[in-house]
Amino acid sequence: MNDEPVSAADPASVLDELAANAIPAATVWYLDGWVLRHTPEVPMRRANSVLTLAAGTALDLDERLAIAERLYRDAGRPPRLQVGPHSTPDGLDDALAKRGYEVEAPVDVCIATTAAVLATGDESPAEVPDAGFDGATVERHRFPDERWLATWRDCDTSDRPVELYGDAYRALLRRVGPEVLALAIPGIGVALGARERGWVGVFSMKTHPAHRHRGVAQALLRDLAQWGEEGGANRMYLQVETDNDAARGLYERAGFTRHHGYWYRTAPGRSGSEA
Repeated sequence: MNDEPVSAADPASVLDELAANAIPAATVWYLDGWVLRHTPEVPMRRANSVLTLAAGTALDLDERLAIAERLYRDAGRPPRLQVGPHSTPDGLDDALAKRGYEVEAPVDVCIATTAAVLATGDESPAEVPDAGFDGATVERHRFPDERWLATWRDCDTSDRPVELYGDAYRALLRRVGPEVLALAIPGIGVALGARERGWVGVFSMKTHPAHRHRGVAQALLRDLAQWGEEGGANRMYLQVETDNDAARGLYERAGFTRHHGYWYRTAPGRSGSEA
């Protein structure tokens, strides 16, 4: 695997491609440059939407959309596209808006150097996280095991069926192609890193509600940064919903800055909600 660093000036499509590799769908359909992702057990938009990075050559937009809509509706999913300033073809977002596709979940893609994240350990004593966490330490696993999944479930505060989602998420993780590091502070917090082409992607960052505001996330981020440098990766990226002010503030304090954004366009007439 080529771990040459990718600069921040590279196209946003590079980071979106890396993120797609770190959240691999169960089923993938290729449609004239688009990648249609479908994962029935996991209600994640990233694993159930169209990645619109490559320009098509054989079909016009109406033809591509018609095929995509039929495939998703036949699979029981609402047609949904991940859209950003680099999406193809040009004018895709406006075209979808005219068709009644609604905007969902705007996301900021943020980046940092590993050096900047590691430097957060040099803060003043009042800001340094409680490194002991009641005697617990950060555990490293080459792959998420039952101990990691148990902490992940404990930390999850969503209203989704955690047991079912956890099993499906484990199946998704087993499909990840890039190198993976699973971090856990048992009962306190978890994170995942995906290392590819000089970048470390940050995923599944969760802290148990009883342990928030104690520097858990910063400790996990620093450990991922250290792992990145150990493997020749000196940049990090993550994705955070634009309206999640608490998470965005945390990541800014850890050295991350916004690189670009994307959002989803979902066909009218959908039912239910997805993460």
